Amino acid sequence: MKKLAIGLLLGVAGCRGPSTDMAPSRIGGAGSPREAIERFIGAAKAQDYDAMSLAFGTADGPARTSPPKSLTRAQRKRWPEDLKKREFIFMRCLRNDRFQVGGETSTPTGTKVSGVQLWLKDLTISTTFTVVEGPNGRWFVQDLKLDDLQPICTSI
Repeated sequence: MKKLAIGLLLGVAGCRGPSTDMAPSRIGGAGSPREAIERFIGAAKAQDYDAMSLAFGTADGPARTSPPKSLTRAQRKRWPEDLKKREFIFMRCLRNDRFQVGGETSTPTGTKVSGVQLWLKDLTISTTFTVVEGPNGRWFVQDLKLDDLQPICTSI
């Protein structure tokens, strides 16, 4: 009887309601352009490749499931490896003590462009992020100006 009670308790403890793994932070994109940038920079700072690949993408969806259409067949085959290399560079160049996302501007193509300021030690760097709306109204970081971030990329 005691074994049955323990088994039932363990069984009940293992049962949960609906999974919360699909919370907005674990699905592709973000609810707004600002949130997409914040998630992307936060994922870079946390060195979270999975979260970065969910926040980075195109109008077709997150980068990890939607490689750019301009890639050749051979490039598409290497996409997961190439994406990880890109994310590594982003992580290096987006290190920060704090950051601030500025206002956004709409472009004729429907993307949103936002200025972002990052602080790392004695450096203050401004750059630009381009965010695009993807499936289901989710927003993805499509591009950022890495050239602006060189002082952070190369700092120790």
